[in-house]
Amino acid sequence: METQRSARRNVTSRLSRRRKSFAWFTGAAIFLTSACAVAEEPAGESPTPPPSAAAEVDLDGFLATAAKPYEGTTLQVQIFNSPQADTIELLAPRFTELTGIEVVFTKLAENDAVTKTQLTLSAESDVVDVFQTQSFFIGGYGSQNSLAALEDLQANDAITYPGFSFENYSPSSVTALAYGGHNLGVPMFHAQQVMYYRLDIFEELGIEIPQTLDELELVLAAIHNKPLPAIALRSAVGPTQNMWPFTTWLYNDGGGYWASFDPKTNVYSDPIWSSEASVAAADRYGRILREYGPTGALNWTVADVVASFLSGQVAIIQEGTPFGATIQDPEKSTVVGLVGAFPIPAGSAGAYAPSGAHGWSISAYSKNQEASWLFAQWAGDPATIKQATIDYSFSSPPIPALFTDPDFVKKYDFPGFLDAVAVTSERPASPVGGNYLPGILNWSEVAQTLSEQFSEIITGRRDAKSAMTDAEKALEKAKF
Repeated sequence: METQRSARRNVTSRLSRRRKSFAWFTGAAIFLTSACAVAEEPAGESPTPPPSAAAEVDLDGFLATAAKPYEGTTLQVQIFNSPQADTIELLAPRFTELTGIEVVFTKLAENDAVTKTQLTLSAESDVVDVFQTQSFFIGGYGSQNSLAALEDLQANDAITYPGFSFENYSPSSVTALAYGGHNLGVPMFHAQQVMYYRLDIFEELGIEIPQTLDELELVLAAIHNKPLPAIALRSAVGPTQNMWPFTTWLYNDGGGYWASFDPKTNVYSDPIWSSEASVAAADRYGRILREYGPTGALNWTVADVVASFLSGQVAIIQEGTPFGATIQDPEKSTVVGLVGAFPIPAGSAGAYAPSGAHGWSISAYSKNQEASWLFAQWAGDPATIKQATIDYSFSSPPIPALFTDPDFVKKYDFPGFLDAVAVTSERPASPVGGNYLPGILNWSEVAQTLSEQFSEIITGRRDAKSAMTDAEKALEKAKF
């Protein structure tokens, strides 16, 4: 495997060769999930060019010509501190070389990035041209008309590559990044969560992979502090922190946010956050962290959880499929060759999938929308994404066909990983339909309140019943 240093030296030549030979992805998907579906379908587009027609126009040549009016432009692109964003930042000099468009990346922790995106768009500021956006905030951004409708830019042949098509991406990722009939993001990655575990510890103790959450608890009890703490989970306050992994446990154990969802109106009804099943799920999650987690790990972000696993300090984590590559990267991980993966165990009510999409979204207030559209097409291009998956750490591409690409399979087929991804992708996202996390317009505000109360349960400061009952009042403020 090439090191990042040697990969970086050869980016330009390899990316150019791959663009000329890359087969456009318009068929053969290994999974077509509805996990991120929302009520409204994305806007229509002109028919996808046949593969032969797309191949006749080289993207590099197209960009070099189309970008001439925008040479010297500087794009401000806000990204998360994440493997998938890192890969595009590393490849971006090639985009600049082709177009003469400079790209300045601002990298923030996930919670900070979400907050800054909301503040920047609410202020109608043009200081950021392109945002890395998450599917569960798209409704809020879309309702404010703060993101550019990409189909309008796509209709301009002078700046739209003939090989570009939203059909290149998994349908659920496209739909999840749409609102009000408009495409608001070019899919950047489509991730689920799985359990990563230490093969050596399981083998030494003779432990089998748990199939249910009850079995998982027995496994945790058997391996805790022999020699490592058993499990680390996101526990910090925030819609993308403790709420993200816990929602799976909530659904699997028969709980939820609301009892019903109408996909025609995008309206949720009858809150059940304080139901017996929801309370039991919250109590289980908090108890497991207190009894089987590392000392002091009751306010951990995604970065803390992943770092603990990479450094060999914990036996199991529940984390996103994008980290599958990082865990196997010898420059970042001390546990290379010691890791396997399995799907999140089912609960009494079944098995649901943490699933979400991130996209490249263009600010409606940007003065550089055309140049930003060129960047979004390049960053989301199948050849760019394949380059990222092979040369760097990017194991959750939004391109279904990549999962059967021999180069991709060779790199990421460590024990159980691709099977866990396949199983997870077939699971429903929510017991009532719609998004994995409820697709309400003010999700950030509502989820923050829920998350704060849930943190009280995790830390043991409040009992689950009283905290969940108080928190349920936040659902009454939901906007549809």
